[in-house]
Amino acid sequence: MKLSIIIPYHNADPWVGAMLDSLLDQDLPRDDYEILVIDDGSTEDPVTLHRYAAEHPNIHCHRQENAGPAVARNTGLELAKGEWIWFCDSDDSVQPQILGHLLAIADSLHLDMLWLNAVYVREGQALPAPRNDFDSVSAVQTGWDYIVHPPAKMGMAAWRYLVRRERILAGAVRFPSMTYVEVRWFQMKLMPYIRRVAHVDVDAYYYVQRGSSLLHAKKRKNYQRFAAEMEQYIEAMATQAGDPSVPDEVQSLLRQRADFESYRLLGNLSRYGDASSLKAYYAKLQAVGTLPLKRRGGWKERLLRRAMNHRGLWVGMCRLYHKVRPSAAAFLAIALVALALAGCGPRVTGIVQTKQDAVHPDTLVLREVPNEAFYKDIFLDAGIGLTPRTSLHAADSLGLSLEGVSLARSNPSAKEKVLQQRILAGDSLDWNGRLLYPDGQPRYRVLFVNGGSSKTHGRSLGDDGLQRIRTFVENGGSYVGTCAGAFLAARGYDEYPDVSFYLALWPGVFYHTGLNNVYTGMRITADSPLLAYEDFGGDRYINSIRHNLGCYSKDIPEGTEILASFDYPAKKEIHKQPSAWAYKRDSRTGRLVLESSHPEEAAKGERLDFTKAMICYALDGLGTVSIKGMLVNGEPRIMDKDSREGDPDHTRIGDHQCHHFAVRVPEGASDIRLAVESPVDCDLQLRLRCAGYAFPAKEDFASEGIGAKQTLTFDTLEAGVWYVSVQCLTTVTVVQTDYGQEYTGRTDVLNGFPYTITVSWNEGA
Repeated sequence: MKLSIIIPYHNADPWVGAMLDSLLDQDLPRDDYEILVIDDGSTEDPVTLHRYAAEHPNIHCHRQENAGPAVARNTGLELAKGEWIWFCDSDDSVQPQILGHLLAIADSLHLDMLWLNAVYVREGQALPAPRNDFDSVSAVQTGWDYIVHPPAKMGMAAWRYLVRRERILAGAVRFPSMTYVEVRWFQMKLMPYIRRVAHVDVDAYYYVQRGSSLLHAKKRKNYQRFAAEMEQYIEAMATQAGDPSVPDEVQSLLRQRADFESYRLLGNLSRYGDASSLKAYYAKLQAVGTLPLKRRGGWKERLLRRAMNHRGLWVGMCRLYHKVRPSAAAFLAIALVALALAGCGPRVTGIVQTKQDAVHPDTLVLREVPNEAFYKDIFLDAGIGLTPRTSLHAADSLGLSLEGVSLARSNPSAKEKVLQQRILAGDSLDWNGRLLYPDGQPRYRVLFVNGGSSKTHGRSLGDDGLQRIRTFVENGGSYVGTCAGAFLAARGYDEYPDVSFYLALWPGVFYHTGLNNVYTGMRITADSPLLAYEDFGGDRYINSIRHNLGCYSKDIPEGTEILASFDYPAKKEIHKQPSAWAYKRDSRTGRLVLESSHPEEAAKGERLDFTKAMICYALDGLGTVSIKGMLVNGEPRIMDKDSREGDPDHTRIGDHQCHHFAVRVPEGASDIRLAVESPVDCDLQLRLRCAGYAFPAKEDFASEGIGAKQTLTFDTLEAGVWYVSVQCLTTVTVVQTDYGQEYTGRTDVLNGFPYTITVSWNEGA
């Protein structure tokens, strides 16, 4: 079953029919969704509800003793069978004919949660026409990041989102037995378990504001209950803000929210409470750690916050308010005078905690050794503007692993634009995009950029996407580009020598051949490095390679290698001119291999051999690796930085990635212990080597177990420099889609796992 809709119900017979009618008028087969109405001890006969349940098999009623809407929702969760959950209220309604559309969006993006728009209407008001843009879907984020950077107004209502039931079960999240803040509490506890969330610009829900609603009743007894629940909620936020597993940005946001709710609580208690209850809440909030309040907001709010930080002053203000009921302006004036008289009197005090700065040890370069540890071999870019392609014959023939993205060549949908941005430029689930590890190192050995329109693709990548590719090559990943892929790598084209939407990885300018869908010959140059991989029949000649508005060069920048030239006498301007090039700026960068035509289309023969040779030359041109730093006896090195913090030598590790370190073992060192440990449930490998970097299968010693904690111990080691590597074996689960590959499972590895590595020994006599 696709969807379970859970509705708490209590004496709502006059309104429930409208909600049920809207839920039945949907673009989803009735067998695919269920409507669970939980009657929370109604004292009136639910005639309408029973009639609908009798007439519609997908409506199920369950009665319980009166315990409140939170318990009713929990009961619905226990009964639900759907893959997705939507909480609705009995006196509202939803937009007809949208459920199928919403679930299709959520499933296509492999979401755990989909946020929706809500329209607020007053009781008796006609429902306005909805604003629907099913193609307007925000970038996919993690649950935590959605809280910090929501693409639209979040709100606190449970009916604002669809959520996968497995995510609720994964966190064992339930609504607390509260009346006023149970939805906020549930949302706060649920979001850490949401791996992929997005917002769609659709007015899916109509919220009817009724004056008799429990939340709108402003009786003192109701507020006292609300205050007690809010105090628990503030404490829960403050506790979660102190959890080291919570991202720093989220910790900051939770502290701000706890501060704001404390401000609201003290302000409203002065109106609805009394002096004794206000004093009690001061003590509670001070124990929680949200006092003193920070100075935020406009001048009026800052004034009130300053006054609240003087407990005696604010309690006195509370007594004054209940006696004379001053106007808002008079109340502010009194607060200002009272603050001036209070001067530097007793205030609520707090504790300031500091963090020590990380130590940045010196680095040591071994020698120019190419990187050997990657997630996979090739990423195939067939994105917007390029020819759709999901496979590469040369990669299959060479036995290389391949992933990629394949989207519309023209007129991309909003969804495809979001997909490309997420995959190549990144989102909160993967800040760097798939090409890069958290520290900016290449995640694949080679990026293969397909033919098509370089202008369309370059513009569609945007500044972030272009910069990700530049970083990929600059940090050691190689690049193979055919036709449009070659153009894109250049500085410019034709009379435009500097193009903002090109990569400028090759310092030259390409020119259009003007040949539209023809077949040319191609001759491998006598000193071409491609001959190390293929002999091309002994004559170094390849016949009939399709050429479609590709490129040639007039001026060859220094450092460029000519790999092949055109054989096409019909156009003297390009005949015998270079048709394939290679360029490698220095040992740290990857190699560019660029080709003007389309040999990648061939599944056999010398055209296939040509593509294979280009890929092999690119693979042999990977950039060199260097160490993250020197390990010091007894000093833990913490690798926990986020990729956005700009500290790659202390950044987290990605899937199948190796981080390299060095340690100088002195003469006489004994009881040597090397340890790595991560607070995240993952599999790490620890390796040690004397003669060079400790890549897999090249180490002298390696930990044999799996898990987040690994150690190597030695009675003694030969004095000198040893090289250490940490590798993360945990990786994502790959799902094939019509646009390439999607990730599920351990997607948290994309932003990297933190860990600590430590070496220790006893000094010799």
